[in-house]
Amino acid sequence: MRPGYAPFPGYATRDTTASISYSYREKDWSLAFAVEDGGRRDMFDGLLASYDSDVRADFVTQLRARQKGIVYHASVAVHNIDDNALDPIGLKTEDAYGLAGRIGVEFKWAWMGDRKDPTDDTQMRLMFSVAAAEGALGYLGVPLFATDYVAETDGDLSLSKGMSAITSVEYAWATGWSVSATLSGFALHMDGSGFIGPHAMPFDMAMDVDVYGAKLQVGAQKMLDAQTKVGAELAYTWTRAESSINGFDLNTEVVSYPELRAFLARRF
Repeated sequence: MRPGYAPFPGYATRDTTASISYSYREKDWSLAFAVEDGGRRDMFDGLLASYDSDVRADFVTQLRARQKGIVYHASVAVHNIDDNALDPIGLKTEDAYGLAGRIGVEFKWAWMGDRKDPTDDTQMRLMFSVAAAEGALGYLGVPLFATDYVAETDGDLSLSKGMSAITSVEYAWATGWSVSATLSGFALHMDGSGFIGPHAMPFDMAMDVDVYGAKLQVGAQKMLDAQTKVGAELAYTWTRAESSINGFDLNTEVVSYPELRAFLARRF
């Protein structure tokens, strides 16, 4: 499913990876199975989480169905985790698996105002999508605010949890103009009771981290011809991070900023 209709992506789960896939298609639905490059989805920092190999296989299943102007989507991914963060202190964690899932729906409408005016033709698209993950945050389409897991000093892996959501709407006219509005957001939680710090020093302490974010995008674009379009987007991003150590709250950080971007794109 599309990552929204904005010219620039928000917190969407769509990504490009190397994969081998098989699809079974019927008239109104399809089912796909894929083995993907799991390294493209890794969320790690080299201390709390450190993957042992760059190339691993993730397994993904996707179901899509269509009913008139409505498209339904559901997918599940299994993320392969092999960690080496505890190697500096001579310990080895057990391999584990992260899990991610996504559901979404897209609606499409088309209508003509003045039938005598061929340019008075309007199309509208509206979509919703929600994703959730445990130990596979790379499938949420969010920045590296948390790692997939925390490798604890007792050899266990504490899998991080999170979710992301996106809703987007677009109006398009036969004149080649279109406007869109997209709202996306995420929530992440990471915790651990002991971890390896800098210089391979073990820290036995309870850590909790929560990060929240949202992004609003409003844009417009114009098709100049069949291969060329030009447009602009105004966006506002907000992020909040909270953390605690052994039950004591640390500073809460909030960052927000606006953006104004323009683009010229041509398809070859």
